[in-house]
Amino acid sequence: MAAGSTDQPHWSEESNMVYRIISSDSHADAPREVYIESVASKFHDGIPHVAKGDDGKNYLWVRGQKVLTMEHLREGREGGPWQQVREFDMNDADGWKPSRRLEHMDRDQTVAEVIQGGATWALFDPDPELQLAVCKVWNDWAMDVYKPYSSRIQPSATLPIKDIGAACKEVQRLAAMGYTNLQMPIYPIEMPYRKREYDPLWAVLQDTGMTVNLHIRSGTRKSTPFSAGRVHNYCVDCTDGIITASELCSTGVLERFPGLKFVFLEVGGGWAAWLMHTMDGIYNAHPETSITLKKRPSEYFKQSIFCSIMMDSVAMKTIDTLPADNLVFSTDYPHPEGTWPESQRRVGLQVAGWKDEDIEKFTHKNAERLYGFPAETPSTAELLNAVAR
Repeated sequence: MAAGSTDQPHWSEESNMVYRIISSDSHADAPREVYIESVASKFHDGIPHVAKGDDGKNYLWVRGQKVLTMEHLREGREGGPWQQVREFDMNDADGWKPSRRLEHMDRDQTVAEVIQGGATWALFDPDPELQLAVCKVWNDWAMDVYKPYSSRIQPSATLPIKDIGAACKEVQRLAAMGYTNLQMPIYPIEMPYRKREYDPLWAVLQDTGMTVNLHIRSGTRKSTPFSAGRVHNYCVDCTDGIITASELCSTGVLERFPGLKFVFLEVGGGWAAWLMHTMDGIYNAHPETSITLKKRPSEYFKQSIFCSIMMDSVAMKTIDTLPADNLVFSTDYPHPEGTWPESQRRVGLQVAGWKDEDIEKFTHKNAERLYGFPAETPSTAELLNAVAR
Protein backbone atom coordinates (compact mmCIF):
# COMPACT_ATOMS: atom_id res chain seq x y z
CA MET A 1 0.00 0.00 0.00
CA ALA A 2 1.30 3.47 -0.84
CA ALA A 3 2.44 5.62 2.06
CA GLY A 4 -0.38 7.85 3.23
CA SER A 5 -3.15 5.89 1.53
CA THR A 6 -6.46 6.08 3.36
CA ASP A 7 -8.00 3.08 1.59
CA GLN A 8 -6.77 0.45 4.02
CA PRO A 9 -5.39 2.18 7.12
CA HIS A 10 -3.18 0.06 9.34
CA TRP A 11 -4.54 1.87 12.40
CA SER A 12 -7.89 0.88 13.91
CA GLU A 13 -9.80 1.26 17.15
CA GLU A 14 -8.34 -2.10 18.21
CA SER A 15 -4.75 -1.16 17.37
CA ASN A 16 -2.15 -1.07 20.15
CA MET A 17 -0.03 1.44 18.23
CA VAL A 18 0.32 4.73 20.13
CA TYR A 19 2.44 7.44 18.56
CA ARG A 20 4.35 10.09 20.47
CA ILE A 21 2.70 13.19 19.01
CA ILE A 22 3.70 16.84 19.27
CA SER A 23 1.46 19.43 17.63
CA SER A 24 3.35 22.23 15.91
CA ASP A 25 0.15 24.22 15.45
CA SER A 26 -2.47 24.60 18.15
CA HIS A 27 -4.28 27.83 18.97
CA ALA A 28 -5.12 30.20 21.80
CA ASP A 29 -5.14 33.90 22.52
CA ALA A 30 -5.16 36.09 25.59
CA PRO A 31 -8.58 37.21 26.84
CA ARG A 32 -9.62 40.51 25.28
CA GLU A 33 -9.43 42.33 28.60
CA VAL A 34 -5.68 41.62 28.75
CA TYR A 35 -5.21 43.74 25.63
CA ILE A 36 -7.67 46.42 26.73
CA GLU A 37 -5.91 46.81 30.08
CA SER A 38 -2.41 46.80 28.62
CA VAL A 39 -2.44 49.11 25.58
CA ALA A 40 -3.32 52.77 25.10
CA SER A 41 -6.99 53.57 24.57
CA LYS A 42 -6.24 54.83 21.05
CA PHE A 43 -5.66 51.19 20.06
CA HIS A 44 -8.85 49.75 21.54
CA ASP A 45 -10.81 50.04 18.28
CA GLY A 46 -8.33 47.68 16.66
CA ILE A 47 -8.80 44.91 19.26
CA PRO A 48 -11.35 42.30 18.11
CA HIS A 49 -14.60 41.85 20.00
CA VAL A 50 -17.62 39.59 19.58
CA ALA A 51 -21.03 41.15 18.90
CA LYS A 52 -24.22 40.30 17.05
CA GLY A 53 -24.79 41.31 13.46
CA ASP A 54 -28.05 42.43 11.85
CA ASP A 55 -28.94 38.77 11.36
CA GLY A 56 -28.74 38.10 15.09
CA LYS A 57 -25.66 35.90 14.78
CA ASN A 58 -22.39 36.42 16.63
CA TYR A 59 -19.42 37.76 14.69
CA LEU A 60 -15.89 38.93 15.40
CA TRP A 61 -15.58 42.65 14.73
CA VAL A 62 -12.48 44.82 14.23
CA ARG A 63 -12.60 48.57 13.57
CA GLY A 64 -16.32 48.32 12.89
CA GLN A 65 -15.88 45.56 10.30
CA LYS A 66 -17.36 42.05 10.54
CA VAL A 67 -14.43 39.68 9.92
CA LEU A 68 -15.39 36.19 11.12
CA THR A 69 -18.41 34.19 12.21
CA MET A 70 -18.35 33.13 15.86
CA GLU A 71 -21.41 30.91 15.75
CA HIS A 72 -20.98 27.34 16.96
CA LEU A 73 -20.39 25.29 13.81
CA ARG A 74 -21.98 21.93 13.25
CA GLU A 75 -19.93 18.79 12.88
CA GLY A 76 -18.43 18.12 9.47
CA ARG A 77 -20.17 16.21 6.73
CA GLU A 78 -20.16 12.48 7.21
CA GLY A 79 -17.52 10.41 5.48
CA GLY A 80 -13.90 11.04 4.65
CA PRO A 81 -10.83 11.28 6.85
CA TRP A 82 -11.33 15.00 7.54
CA GLN A 83 -14.63 14.51 9.34
CA GLN A 84 -14.47 16.31 12.67
CA VAL A 85 -15.70 14.81 15.93
CA ARG A 86 -16.51 17.95 17.88
CA GLU A 87 -16.88 17.37 21.61
CA PHE A 88 -16.31 20.88 22.91
CA ASP A 89 -16.98 24.53 22.15
CA MET A 90 -14.09 26.02 20.18
CA ASN A 91 -15.05 29.40 21.68
CA ASP A 92 -14.45 28.12 25.23
CA ALA A 93 -13.54 31.19 27.31
CA ASP A 94 -11.16 29.09 29.41
CA GLY A 95 -9.53 27.37 26.45
CA TRP A 96 -6.26 29.27 26.95
CA LYS A 97 -5.70 27.93 30.47
CA PRO A 98 -2.78 25.46 30.77
CA SER A 99 -4.75 22.96 32.87
CA ARG A 100 -7.55 22.88 30.29
CA ARG A 101 -5.09 22.41 27.44
CA LEU A 102 -3.28 19.58 29.22
CA GLU A 103 -6.63 17.89 29.83
CA HIS A 104 -7.47 18.10 26.14
CA MET A 105 -4.00 16.92 25.10
CA ASP A 106 -4.47 13.86 27.27
CA ARG A 107 -7.86 13.24 25.65
CA ASP A 108 -6.14 13.40 22.25
CA GLN A 109 -3.05 11.44 23.33
CA THR A 110 -0.69 14.22 22.30
CA VAL A 111 2.27 14.94 24.55
CA ALA A 112 3.00 18.58 23.69
CA GLU A 113 1.92 21.53 21.56
CA VAL A 114 3.05 24.86 20.19
CA ILE A 115 0.45 27.58 20.68
CA GLN A 116 0.10 29.81 17.63
CA GLY A 117 -2.30 32.62 17.00
CA GLY A 118 -1.87 35.08 19.84
CA ALA A 119 -2.46 38.62 18.52
CA THR A 120 -1.86 37.55 14.91
CA TRP A 121 -5.00 39.48 14.01
CA ALA A 122 -2.91 42.60 14.62
CA LEU A 123 -0.67 41.74 11.66
CA PHE A 124 -3.51 42.76 9.34
CA ASP A 125 -3.83 46.20 10.95
CA PRO A 126 -2.37 49.08 8.92
CA ASP A 127 -0.95 50.81 12.01
CA PRO A 128 2.61 49.55 12.79
CA GLU A 129 2.48 51.18 16.23
CA LEU A 130 -0.66 49.22 17.13
CA GLN A 131 0.88 46.03 15.74
CA LEU A 132 3.95 46.23 17.96
CA ALA A 133 2.07 47.36 21.07
CA VAL A 134 -0.52 44.58 20.84
CA CYS A 135 1.96 41.85 19.92
CA LYS A 136 4.19 42.76 22.86
CA VAL A 137 1.19 42.27 25.13
CA TRP A 138 0.70 38.72 23.82
CA ASN A 139 4.42 37.98 23.90
CA ASP A 140 4.73 39.03 27.55
CA TRP A 141 1.47 37.45 28.68
CA ALA A 142 2.00 34.13 26.90
CA MET A 143 5.50 33.61 28.29
CA ASP A 144 4.28 34.47 31.78
CA VAL A 145 1.35 32.03 31.53
CA TYR A 146 2.97 29.10 29.71
CA LYS A 147 6.65 29.15 30.73
CA PRO A 148 6.09 26.91 33.79
CA TYR A 149 4.60 24.34 31.39
CA SER A 150 7.27 24.65 28.69
CA SER A 151 8.08 20.93 28.70
CA ARG A 152 4.66 20.39 27.11
CA ILE A 153 3.40 23.82 26.01
CA GLN A 154 5.50 26.25 24.01
CA PRO A 155 3.94 29.59 23.02
CA SER A 156 4.83 31.17 19.71
CA ALA A 157 5.61 34.87 19.88
CA THR A 158 4.04 37.16 17.26
CA LEU A 159 6.39 39.48 15.37
CA PRO A 160 5.26 42.53 13.36
CA ILE A 161 7.65 43.33 10.51
CA LYS A 162 6.61 46.73 9.18
CA ASP A 163 9.50 48.30 11.13
CA ILE A 164 12.53 46.04 10.58
CA GLY A 165 14.63 47.78 13.23
CA ALA A 166 11.91 47.35 15.85
CA ALA A 167 11.43 43.74 14.77
CA CYS A 168 15.14 42.99 15.29
CA LYS A 169 15.03 44.44 18.81
CA GLU A 170 11.91 42.43 19.60
CA VAL A 171 13.54 39.18 18.44
CA GLN A 172 16.46 39.79 20.78
CA ARG A 173 14.04 40.53 23.62
CA LEU A 174 12.05 37.37 22.88
CA ALA A 175 15.16 35.20 22.86
CA ALA A 176 16.20 36.62 26.23
CA MET A 177 12.71 35.81 27.58
CA GLY A 178 13.10 32.17 26.60
CA TYR A 179 11.12 31.95 23.36
CA THR A 180 12.20 29.26 20.91
CA ASN A 181 9.92 30.34 18.07
CA LEU A 182 7.83 33.14 16.67
CA GLN A 183 5.23 33.78 14.00
CA MET A 184 5.58 36.19 11.09
CA PRO A 185 3.21 36.98 8.21
CA ILE A 186 3.17 34.18 5.66
CA TYR A 187 3.01 36.54 2.69
CA PRO A 188 3.73 40.26 3.20
CA ILE A 189 2.70 41.37 -0.25
CA GLU A 190 3.74 45.02 0.30
CA MET A 191 7.40 43.99 0.80
CA PRO A 192 8.11 40.36 -0.13
CA TYR A 193 10.71 38.36 1.76
CA ARG A 194 13.18 38.41 -1.16
CA LYS A 195 13.92 42.08 -0.44
CA ARG A 196 17.34 42.83 1.03
CA GLU A 197 15.72 45.08 3.62
CA TYR A 198 14.97 41.92 5.60
CA ASP A 199 18.63 40.86 5.87
CA PRO A 200 19.16 42.42 9.34
CA LEU A 201 16.09 40.52 10.57
CA TRP A 202 17.22 37.25 8.98
CA ALA A 203 20.60 37.73 10.65
CA VAL A 204 19.20 38.17 14.15
CA LEU A 205 16.76 35.28 13.68
CA GLN A 206 19.63 33.06 12.59
CA ASP A 207 21.87 34.22 15.45
CA THR A 208 19.20 33.55 18.07
CA GLY A 209 18.20 30.19 16.55
CA MET A 210 14.56 31.22 16.53
CA THR A 211 12.22 28.99 14.49
CA VAL A 212 9.96 31.07 12.22
CA ASN A 213 6.33 29.95 11.87
CA LEU A 214 4.40 31.03 8.77
CA HIS A 215 0.71 30.31 9.32
CA ILE A 216 -2.16 30.45 6.87
CA ARG A 217 -3.96 33.82 6.92
CA SER A 218 -1.29 35.49 9.04
CA GLY A 219 -0.03 37.89 6.40
CA THR A 220 -0.98 41.24 5.02
CA ARG A 221 -2.66 39.93 1.86
CA LYS A 222 -6.40 40.13 2.27
CA SER A 223 -8.09 36.76 1.96
CA THR A 224 -10.63 35.96 -0.70
CA PRO A 225 -14.14 36.89 0.43
CA PHE A 226 -16.19 34.33 2.30
CA SER A 227 -18.93 34.93 -0.26
CA ALA A 228 -16.85 32.70 -2.54
CA GLY A 229 -17.31 29.84 -0.08
CA ARG A 230 -15.02 28.32 2.52
CA VAL A 231 -13.53 25.77 0.12
CA HIS A 232 -12.26 28.38 -2.36
CA ASN A 233 -11.22 30.73 0.42
CA TYR A 234 -9.14 28.09 2.19
CA CYS A 235 -7.49 26.73 -0.96
CA VAL A 236 -6.49 30.17 -2.22
CA ASP A 237 -4.97 31.05 1.15
CA CYS A 238 -2.91 27.84 1.02
CA THR A 239 -1.15 29.11 -2.11
CA ASP A 240 0.68 31.64 0.07
CA GLY A 241 2.86 28.71 1.13
CA ILE A 242 3.93 28.11 -2.46
CA ILE A 243 4.65 31.79 -3.09
CA THR A 244 6.76 32.36 0.01
CA ALA A 245 8.61 29.02 -0.09
CA SER A 246 9.58 29.69 -3.71
CA GLU A 247 10.77 33.16 -2.81
CA LEU A 248 12.92 32.00 0.10
CA CYS A 249 14.48 29.12 -1.86
CA SER A 250 15.08 30.66 -5.28
CA THR A 251 16.11 34.27 -4.61
CA GLY A 252 19.14 33.73 -2.38
CA VAL A 253 17.62 34.28 1.08
CA LEU A 254 18.39 30.76 2.30
CA GLU A 255 21.81 30.82 0.65
CA ARG A 256 22.78 33.91 2.63
CA PHE A 257 21.19 32.64 5.85
CA PRO A 258 21.46 28.83 5.90
CA GLY A 259 20.66 28.59 9.61
CA LEU A 260 17.08 29.85 9.23
CA LYS A 261 14.23 27.39 9.84
CA PHE A 262 10.72 28.11 8.51
CA VAL A 263 7.66 26.02 9.38
CA PHE A 264 4.65 26.44 7.08
CA LEU A 265 1.49 25.91 9.10
CA GLU A 266 -1.96 24.83 7.90
CA VAL A 267 -1.13 25.16 4.22
CA GLY A 268 -0.40 21.45 3.86
CA GLY A 269 2.54 20.04 1.94
CA GLY A 270 1.09 18.33 -1.12
CA TRP A 271 2.45 21.21 -3.17
CA ALA A 272 6.04 20.89 -1.91
CA ALA A 273 7.24 18.06 -4.17
CA TRP A 274 5.80 19.83 -7.21
CA LEU A 275 7.43 23.11 -6.16
CA MET A 276 10.88 21.55 -5.67
CA HIS A 277 10.62 19.78 -9.05
CA THR A 278 9.47 22.95 -10.81
CA MET A 279 12.00 25.29 -9.19
CA ASP A 280 14.88 23.02 -10.19
CA GLY A 281 13.52 22.54 -13.70
CA ILE A 282 13.15 26.25 -14.38
CA TYR A 283 16.51 26.99 -12.73
CA ASN A 284 18.22 24.59 -15.13
CA ALA A 285 16.24 25.64 -18.19
CA HIS A 286 16.63 29.40 -17.77
CA PRO A 287 20.09 30.14 -16.38
CA GLU A 288 20.23 33.53 -18.07
CA THR A 289 17.14 34.83 -16.25
CA SER A 290 17.35 32.93 -12.94
CA ILE A 291 19.23 34.18 -9.88
CA THR A 292 22.49 32.22 -9.73
CA LEU A 293 22.69 30.01 -6.63
CA LYS A 294 25.37 27.75 -5.16
CA LYS A 295 22.85 24.92 -4.84
CA ARG A 296 19.58 23.96 -6.50
CA PRO A 297 16.44 25.61 -5.08
CA SER A 298 15.15 22.23 -3.84
CA GLU A 299 18.27 21.81 -1.72
CA TYR A 300 17.52 25.06 0.09
CA PHE A 301 13.98 23.80 0.67
CA LYS A 302 15.26 20.61 2.29
CA GLN A 303 17.79 22.64 4.27
CA SER A 304 15.38 25.12 5.83
CA ILE A 305 11.67 24.50 5.10
CA PHE A 306 9.23 22.35 7.09
CA CYS A 307 5.63 21.55 6.23
CA SER A 308 3.14 20.99 9.02
CA ILE A 309 0.64 18.24 8.21
CA MET A 310 -2.83 17.75 9.65
CA MET A 311 -4.47 15.51 7.05
CA ASP A 312 -2.57 15.55 3.78
CA SER A 313 -2.15 12.07 2.32
CA VAL A 314 -0.98 13.68 -0.93
CA ALA A 315 2.09 15.13 0.80
CA MET A 316 2.71 11.86 2.64
CA LYS A 317 2.86 9.93 -0.63
CA THR A 318 5.74 12.10 -1.85
CA ILE A 319 8.20 11.12 0.88
CA ASP A 320 10.89 10.33 -1.71
CA THR A 321 10.89 14.02 -2.64
CA LEU A 322 9.55 15.66 0.50
CA PRO A 323 11.39 13.66 3.16
CA ALA A 324 10.26 13.06 6.73
CA ASP A 325 13.09 15.37 7.80
CA ASN A 326 10.94 18.26 6.52
CA LEU A 327 7.61 17.28 8.10
CA VAL A 328 5.94 18.02 11.41
CA PHE A 329 2.45 17.16 12.62
CA SER A 330 -0.23 19.55 13.84
CA THR A 331 -3.64 19.11 15.41
CA ASP A 332 -4.87 22.67 14.74
CA TYR A 333 -6.69 22.38 18.08
CA PRO A 334 -9.38 23.60 18.58
CA HIS A 335 -10.36 24.37 14.98
CA PRO A 336 -12.92 22.26 13.10
CA GLU A 337 -10.60 21.26 10.23
CA GLY A 338 -8.09 19.92 12.76
CA THR A 339 -7.50 16.43 14.12
CA TRP A 340 -8.55 16.71 17.79
CA PRO A 341 -9.61 14.43 19.50
CA GLU A 342 -8.50 11.66 17.16
CA SER A 343 -4.96 12.61 16.22
CA GLN A 344 -3.69 9.09 16.85
CA ARG A 345 -6.03 7.76 14.15
CA ARG A 346 -5.21 10.58 11.75
CA VAL A 347 -1.48 9.94 12.07
CA GLY A 348 -2.03 6.22 11.54
CA LEU A 349 -4.00 6.85 8.37
CA GLN A 350 -1.12 8.81 6.89
CA VAL A 351 2.04 6.92 7.84
CA ALA A 352 1.06 3.39 6.77
CA GLY A 353 4.09 1.70 5.23
CA TRP A 354 6.59 4.22 6.57
CA LYS A 355 9.79 3.28 8.37
CA ASP A 356 9.69 3.77 12.14
CA GLU A 357 12.47 6.35 12.06
CA ASP A 358 10.51 8.47 9.55
CA ILE A 359 7.33 8.21 11.62
CA GLU A 360 9.24 9.40 14.68
CA LYS A 361 10.65 12.40 12.80
CA PHE A 362 7.19 13.38 11.62
CA THR A 363 5.32 12.85 14.88
CA HIS A 364 7.77 14.35 17.38
CA LYS A 365 11.52 14.40 16.74
CA ASN A 366 11.52 17.29 14.27
CA ALA A 367 9.27 19.29 16.60
CA GLU A 368 11.56 18.60 19.55
CA ARG A 369 14.47 20.01 17.57
CA LEU A 370 12.60 23.04 16.20
CA TYR A 371 10.81 24.10 19.36
CA GLY A 372 13.05 22.85 22.17
CA PHE A 373 10.78 20.21 23.67
CA PRO A 374 12.55 17.58 25.81
CA ALA A 375 12.80 14.01 24.54
CA GLU A 376 10.84 12.89 27.59
CA THR A 377 7.83 14.84 28.87
CA PRO A 378 6.16 14.67 32.28
CA SER A 379 2.62 13.44 32.73
CA THR A 380 -0.08 16.01 33.37
CA ALA A 381 -0.22 15.10 37.06
CA GLU A 382 3.56 15.38 37.41
CA LEU A 383 3.64 18.74 35.61
CA LEU A 384 0.76 20.26 37.56
CA ASN A 385 2.28 19.10 40.86
CA ALA A 386 5.67 20.55 39.90
CA VAL A 387 4.10 23.91 38.99
CA ALA A 388 2.06 23.95 42.20
CA ARG A 389 5.24 23.51 44.24
